[in-house]
Amino acid sequence: MEILRIYTPDVTLFGLEAGSNLVDHFRIVKFFPDFIATSQTYHLVYGFSQSVKPQNIDEWLNLSPLSPPLIYLAFKTIPFDLPETLTFVVEMVTSEGREIGDTTRLVTFN
Repeated sequence: MEILRIYTPDVTLFGLEAGSNLVDHFRIVKFFPDFIATSQTYHLVYGFSQSVKPQNIDEWLNLSPLSPPLIYLAFKTIPFDLPETLTFVVEMVTSEGREIGDTTRLVTFN
């Protein structure tokens, strides 16, 4: 994976207009399966036994990682302008230029 974009299609968040990339406001909580392999050589960069893996998305992207089936993300800080409900669009671009993306279900915050 080369690029990761996360945005809200219709809501201002962190003072940024709808459609702005919010990736800098998220951190990686965990991967599943719990390893990181590079897309260049397919070798493990971080194995199953290593408990500390990158939480910073830019640091992770700099590893040229293969995209795992699941990546758990969380806000670094709670947005001051967090609405009660919203959806996110997540888009990924591979080093070959392939793009994949999807929109989350409606997320409700209490």
